[in-house]
Amino acid sequence: MLLASGVCAQAGTVTVQVTHIDVMKGGKVKIGIYDAHGFPIVGKEIYGIDLEVKELSVTHVFKSIPVGRYAVAVFQDENNDGILNKNLFGFPKELYGFSTNKYGMFGPPDYLDVSFEVKENTPVLLMINLK
Repeated sequence: MLLASGVCAQAGTVTVQVTHIDVMKGGKVKIGIYDAHGFPIVGKEIYGIDLEVKELSVTHVFKSIPVGRYAVAVFQDENNDGILNKNLFGFPKELYGFSTNKYGMFGPPDYLDVSFEVKENTPVLLMINLK
C-alpha cells in the first residue's frame, strides 16, 4: 500500500554491503534487487543502483522496500557497458555475487537459494563477497 508521501505502508530496509571489489579494475558496482520473474537479468531489477568503484567495499541502503521475497545480484561493471561480460564458455569475466553468497555451477544460482524475506520494519543486512 502506497501512502500519500510515496512511502509503502508495509515496508522494510535492505542494506547491501559488497566486498572484494577490485579497485584497480575500476568501473561501477551494479546492485539490483529482483523478484522471481526478473532474476538475475540486468535491466529487470525492481530496485537498483550503480556505485562508482573507489574502495574495496561499498554499502548501500535501499529504503521502503515493500514486504515480500527478493534476491540481490551484484557485479562489478569494469568497462561501464551495463552488462556482465562473459567469456566464450559463458563464464563471467567480471566479478559478481548474490544475496546469500551462493553461486551456481553452470549459471546463476536458483532464485530460491539466494532469496530472502523483507518484513515490515525489520532491517535486512546482506554481505555479498564478489568472486
